[in-house]
Amino acid sequence: MDRLVVVVILIWNSLTSSSQATLQEVSDNDYRAAKYSFKVDFSKAKQAMPELQYMLLLDSTVSYIYYIQYGKDTLIEIMDPGNDIMSFSLWINIVTFSNRKSVSTVFVDEPKVYATSIDTINYSIEESKGIVKDLCDGVGLNTWCDSVTFIAHSTKTEYKMFFNDSITNLRSEKLFYPDIKYLPNKIIRMGRNNNTFNLEEFINGKAAVDSLLYLFSHEGYTQFNDDITPADRKMVLDFIEKLECIDEK
Repeated sequence: MDRLVVVVILIWNSLTSSSQATLQEVSDNDYRAAKYSFKVDFSKAKQAMPELQYMLLLDSTVSYIYYIQYGKDTLIEIMDPGNDIMSFSLWINIVTFSNRKSVSTVFVDEPKVYATSIDTINYSIEESKGIVKDLCDGVGLNTWCDSVTFIAHSTKTEYKMFFNDSITNLRSEKLFYPDIKYLPNKIIRMGRNNNTFNLEEFINGKAAVDSLLYLFSHEGYTQFNDDITPADRKMVLDFIEKLECIDEK
């Protein structure tokens, strides 16, 4: 895989990141999916590494992320970078809560290859992820809860959320489960690299979720087996250093 492709994949993941269940009998309500849209700004990345302009034709693009609860024990995250990013087509992450395993796969369109990595998640899905302020605990369903401030324990990042408290939240660490009880309509990441995630669509039921997953099948792709070299990692670290210098100006 071309080194520049590797760098763009890591950049995109860093710009879009926000970050043990008991097995039980599942119902159709345990198969649900939420689609969010968000803007990715590449202007600073292209300033730090001008050669990215050949793969990132615009300074920004609208991308999408799907959070899919597949039964009680599995969460699937699908990141669709949109048509403006030429380096790769899709990133899929599958988390199994019972064994705390995360399997990530990146699909690259032009050579039709994919690369997979396996990792261990360092959290329990039922553990608190941060501090919630102004949560409308006292109100019932079908009432409007204006805004919630959430401060993540791990990064101290602050988020502002807006939601209609009629849909219970998905079992997703990225959606701040279990601290946030209802599915957010909008998530605003505050701070220097702020971003806004807007809920575009919500679907419910195993048949509907299976149909959604079928849209992201990649037949005819072959596995890319080469490891990322120390030179690749140094390139990424050098890029991050350049990007931090731009942010400080």
